[in-house]
Amino acid sequence: MYRQERASRAVAVASCVLSALFVPSLGLVSAQEKLARSEDELVAVLNSGAPVFERAKACQRLAVVGTANAVPALAKLLGSAELAHYARFGLEPIPHPSVDTALRDAMTKLDGRLLIGVINSIGVRRDARALNRLTGFLRGRDADVAAAAVVAVGRIATAEAAGVLKEALKSDNEKLRRAAGDASLQCAERLVAEGERGDAVSLHDAVRRAKLPKHTRMAGLRGAILARGAEGTPILVRKLLGKNPTSFSLALLVSRELPGSDATSAIVRALEKLPAERKALVIRALGDRRDSAALPAVLEAVGGPEDVRMAAVVALRQLGDARAVPVLLGIAATGNGGAGEAALVTLSRLVGDGVDRAIVAELDAGDAGKRAVLIDIVGRRRVRSATPALRRSAEGSDPRVRRAAIEALGKTAGLGDLSFLIKRFVAAASDEDAEACLAALHTACATVPDADACAAVLVEATRETDAEETCQLVGVFNAVGGAKALAAVAARAGERDATVRECATKTLGEWRTPDAVRVLLDLARKAPNAAERASALRAASHLIRRLGFPKGERLARCGEAMEIAKSAEERKVVLHAYAGIPAPETLAILERHFSDPELREAACVASVTIAERLVRSRRSDAARAMKAVLETTKDEQLARKARRLYRTAGGKR
Repeated sequence: MYRQERASRAVAVASCVLSALFVPSLGLVSAQEKLARSEDELVAVLNSGAPVFERAKACQRLAVVGTANAVPALAKLLGSAELAHYARFGLEPIPHPSVDTALRDAMTKLDGRLLIGVINSIGVRRDARALNRLTGFLRGRDADVAAAAVVAVGRIATAEAAGVLKEALKSDNEKLRRAAGDASLQCAERLVAEGERGDAVSLHDAVRRAKLPKHTRMAGLRGAILARGAEGTPILVRKLLGKNPTSFSLALLVSRELPGSDATSAIVRALEKLPAERKALVIRALGDRRDSAALPAVLEAVGGPEDVRMAAVVALRQLGDARAVPVLLGIAATGNGGAGEAALVTLSRLVGDGVDRAIVAELDAGDAGKRAVLIDIVGRRRVRSATPALRRSAEGSDPRVRRAAIEALGKTAGLGDLSFLIKRFVAAASDEDAEACLAALHTACATVPDADACAAVLVEATRETDAEETCQLVGVFNAVGGAKALAAVAARAGERDATVRECATKTLGEWRTPDAVRVLLDLARKAPNAAERASALRAASHLIRRLGFPKGERLARCGEAMEIAKSAEERKVVLHAYAGIPAPETLAILERHFSDPELREAACVASVTIAERLVRSRRSDAARAMKAVLETTKDEQLARKARRLYRTAGGKR
């Protein structure tokens, strides 16, 4: 019931704001008027025979501008079935004791829903002087009134109110007892906020011992521990060690909430008494506490059973520092299933000044397996200070370590490291090493801030590489991006070597910005043969469809491509590009090709593709285009699609 009151009040607030702007009958005409009507005029409306609507709006406005002068007029309406709610809405915000007097007086005269409404308002205003009367309602026969009264007592939230609630918790009336349980939790929470912890503790204890649903008693237990602060730790520990699974789950929750290193220490001491499955859960809770006092115990738990080890490794992500590096490295190096991967993730997330130093210090030590793991961690953490050690490992004899170092360099490399990676690529001892170097170059070039400087390094490197190496390095330019990289690939697309030209064209077809379309069209225009012209047109078509640049520019590029195309197959490639531009203008362009026997079906396919995207938003255009397709295509399957779209767009059968 209270929720309904609150929802109604929210609606009324919104209605009041709107009426202040749009209800001329109240004189609330425009937002420019600071005061549409004085308080006296609003009170006069309440005291008049004005329609209910106008008096309701006056009540709402008085919630904003009302003073003690408006209280008598509003109080008269508390017994009105039509206006009581609005009257209480107007009264509740007025900061004057006469409101409380009026509401207390109304309690003696009303019953049923009107009485419940007044009780709710008393709760909202937290009128402690109404406690005696509210307590009397708890012993009455009307269960709904009693429930509203106990809620109001909970909102009043004084020491005396807490005493009333504790008695209500003993009631034989289950409905009242349950309402008292919820009200007690609210009351105790406010008491804690106001520094009255003793009364809050007593009330929470009463809730957890009362005959209430389990969830309410568990809420009381939580409140009893937290309200006690450090003194609640023994209760928490007892519940962690107890046999009741529900209490244990609740204690796990509170373990994350109860502040202080004393609580952390008590939870740690309880660990050794817990079975493995519970110990793992408590260790995760210790991690969530983020209290470094738990670190030694969590590090020790890494040596426990699998579940405990996994929990400890995960908890170290929040607790660990440089001290955790050797322990985690030992687990990660063994590759021990899930724990090994979890240790890698934890090592990649550890914070603290000494963590990177501890990891780098280990890089040149240990066996190959351990070094490969360390290198992986360095890459995940992007530790720039490890670059010299990574370079040494990238030139080492062990393939696993070498490739791990190359991969890590891709994540840590700066501009000065690109030449090293290129040299390692050219001198690669195996295809696997070469692939690792190329992948590292892609990663590094995508993150180096100065794209033009990065492109310059690649341009210089490709001056001395053979055709096969150049082809592979040209693809890296796409990761660089920018005008200089684009110009470099365009230059390679004009090389004498046909293989290099093909690789460059393919790279341009995967470019990330639309400026590559012009380059490809220029290549198609100057292509030395039909195959390369078709290749450039296909690449340009792919970009036009894939990249979302302005419609007008895309249509213009398609028009250029159609002029360049010489064969029907090349023109079909361009029509495929048009299909990626869903606009009425595109449909009109495609329709021009319906009369060409060689292009007719391709143009119809493109039109249907566009109509599928326009059929809801541009119905008439889609219908007209599908009618033209139906009159043109010889493909029955395509005709069925066009017919369905035509009907969907509202076309006549």
